[in-house]
Amino acid sequence: MNEPSPSKTGLFLIAALGLVTVLFVLMIARSFFFSMPDTHPTETGQNSSVRDNGPARNPSPQHPGGDPPLYASTKQGTPKAGAISDPDLLTVQLNNEGLAHYNREEYSEAVALFAKAYERAHENRAIQRNLALAIGNLAWKQLDGRQYPDALLNFQAAVQLESDEPDFFVGEGLAYYRLNDPDRAVETLKKAIQLDPKRPDAYKIIGDIYYQRDEIDMAIGYYEKGLDLDPLDQALRQHLAQVRREEKIQGGFQQQASRAFTVKFEGREEQDAAHQVLRDLEEAYRDIGQALSYYPEEPIKVILYTDQQFQDVTRSASWSKGIYDGKIRVPMGGAEQNPDLLKKVLFHEYTHAVVHGLSRGLDVPTWLNEGVAVYFESGGESFHEQILYRQIRSGTPLVPLSGLHGSFQQLSDAQASLAYAESFAAVKTLVDRYGLFRVRQLLEDLGRQKNFAEAFSDRFMISYEAFQSDWQQTVQGANP
Repeated sequence: MNEPSPSKTGLFLIAALGLVTVLFVLMIARSFFFSMPDTHPTETGQNSSVRDNGPARNPSPQHPGGDPPLYASTKQGTPKAGAISDPDLLTVQLNNEGLAHYNREEYSEAVALFAKAYERAHENRAIQRNLALAIGNLAWKQLDGRQYPDALLNFQAAVQLESDEPDFFVGEGLAYYRLNDPDRAVETLKKAIQLDPKRPDAYKIIGDIYYQRDEIDMAIGYYEKGLDLDPLDQALRQHLAQVRREEKIQGGFQQQASRAFTVKFEGREEQDAAHQVLRDLEEAYRDIGQALSYYPEEPIKVILYTDQQFQDVTRSASWSKGIYDGKIRVPMGGAEQNPDLLKKVLFHEYTHAVVHGLSRGLDVPTWLNEGVAVYFESGGESFHEQILYRQIRSGTPLVPLSGLHGSFQQLSDAQASLAYAESFAAVKTLVDRYGLFRVRQLLEDLGRQKNFAEAFSDRFMISYEAFQSDWQQTVQGANP
């Protein structure tokens, strides 16, 4: 069958249904051209409507700086589309062809065919539901592809067709969350819970929203409910344990704020240190923002700990002097007595927030992430260069950059020192040869889900493999 034009479908929806405004018609029209749904409709031919759970979806967790994080996995199970019975054989044929395309994962054609069948039999609830499910799953794919405005429009369209399906409200709420509208996200997710109180995904996302707002007690309540409903979610279980530790430690913390940062700290005696932290971070905000032409839209939360508190909350490596996991966390441990070291750590961790923003929270090879952070440290270059050249003089081979894509947290002190030194040297080579703007473009490419090796080659006009070999020869030849 030929694919119906979006405009005809839109006109039909206005005239025949009276369900939606012109905006909704545009949603339906545009949904034909985007990504495709996941679930599998049921073949037609019997006078029945099947409602059961499709396969679970697990949207990739995101991280702050670009997208807000999802510390808990979300699992949706959209019901399958139903069979139809209609005296108009063409309507049945259109629906069956739509289902056939759907099962072959030719989802755009399926949506168009469901819409045309619905045009002929708008009173047929099974066809209406098929169309709603198809549009809703298009929206889920758009969420996975970070097409958040389109996903939001299509979830709203699906709700107009099928207003009792909680999956659509969960998706709409998540789209609002990704579009930085947490109030509407919570409102919409609570509608999903009203329709189905046993939706763990809705509780988890609301918990994430409250956690990002630093409303820890509210976050814990929603996380606990989500875990009660989905006790096998180990990621949530681990995160909830961390959040409980945070609540215990930070319960009496005070805070200072500027336009770009909120700093939390313990006790009046830390007020001067917090003020110094704010000054250093505002300097980082200005300097790194000018260098990379990027400024986070929302204030970044910063938490100052004692050394023991830092370990209790983060469980990070013993050599770690700070982390960024959506919030900048720094163990003070007398750092206020060494203002140069404190400033270096703050510049480093703030750079991680900028990298997250530019890459929209998607995976960045650790050597690139850490190398950019070291590059913007205040006065750390010579230290890392000494480590690198000492390794070269020892005759021990350097670690290939491809071996530095994963976390450094499991490395020993000596291994981590070399990993950071190599990361800095590689990034410095990129900046010296191509400029910071190209590095920024590479991070943005990763935020668009582009393959790293392809993005690297496109931006620097050299393959990733060739650069690694050339870079190693360069640093070995420059060994003083």
